[in-house]
Amino acid sequence: MLHRARGQRYGRFSEWFGRTALRLLRYELVGACPETVKKCVVIGAPHDSAWDVFYMFLARLGLGLPMTFMMKDSLDRWPFRTFWRVLGGIPVNRSESTNIVQQAVQMFAEHDSLYLLIAPEGTRRKVEHWRTGFYWIAHGSGVPILLAFINYRDRRLGLGSFLYPTGDIAQDFEALREFYELQTGIVPRYSGT
Repeated sequence: MLHRARGQRYGRFSEWFGRTALRLLRYELVGACPETVKKCVVIGAPHDSAWDVFYMFLARLGLGLPMTFMMKDSLDRWPFRTFWRVLGGIPVNRSESTNIVQQAVQMFAEHDSLYLLIAPEGTRRKVEHWRTGFYWIAHGSGVPILLAFINYRDRRLGLGSFLYPTGDIAQDFEALREFYELQTGIVPRYSGT
């Protein structure tokens, strides 16, 4: 079962810290926290390295995003449990046949504001196709998908546009592919949608 979301908006110091750290690391942060959209599924790609989490956390601070994220339940252990929860981590047991999509849809229904970050690859290993759970969570909740990215080649990361799921997954995934094929992970290859 999913825990309650604990995403939080950070203050000005945290936003300054995130932006400054990325600037010192020579990364350009693009986009802004969308003020008019209170609920969305945020997909972050490509995700092929543990470094992605570090850079995306700095981007989250710099943009002031009140984000929660799904993570493997194996990471939700002492002594790091509190650390992950404060960051907004929601442990998910993928080995059980639980309906995570339905639980996430319910979580959206229970919150006035929720930004749920999901890595569409579902793993850091190379995959031929993305998992579709993030899409069905957004579609079932009636919320848009916010495209977050990291591009190691161009040293840019941040937020792109919104995609509003139509229910035509083939058409919508083509739009996602067009956006994400321009992004390069730490391992320069494209993980197909």
